[in-house]
Amino acid sequence: MGFKSHYEWADEKYKAKCRLKDETTMQPSLGFRVCGLQVYQPASGQMHRKERAWCKTITKERVSEPFQIFAGGGLSAQSLYHDPDHGVLSQLRKVRAWFEAQRSVQFFQASLLFTYEGTARSAAEAHVQVHMIDFAHTFPSIGHRDENVLLGLLSLISILEKC
Repeated sequence: MGFKSHYEWADEKYKAKCRLKDETTMQPSLGFRVCGLQVYQPASGQMHRKERAWCKTITKERVSEPFQIFAGGGLSAQSLYHDPDHGVLSQLRKVRAWFEAQRSVQFFQASLLFTYEGTARSAAEAHVQVHMIDFAHTFPSIGHRDENVLLGLLSLISILEKC
């Protein structure tokens, strides 16, 4: 999450590595990147996977594609993302509210993990969950809001609102 995955006080070698990784994805233009997905297909009983290499081919114009695929298990995109009580967007808005208020930490290279029960027919039944993970590069912010992640989160919410 965020428009950049490196922090300014990192050494130059690390920043260069992060910039290269960022530039090969949609992260610098959208504030996030999709690193992979898998979704259970009830009709076939199989897992549908999209690996990192496929995710690197996603362009700004095709950004909704992985989210449509992810919703293609048993739920509609409308139910998975837009259910007012159980959908992904309702949970992302809570994460957004936390990021708007908190001034304690800054996150670099943190991720969001979306999960749901693939055989469900409604968002409530699916136990849709949004988890923030990967905190290895989290630092005190000394009273500053984490604009990098917050703006990436706002971008993601805007895209999912259109799904």
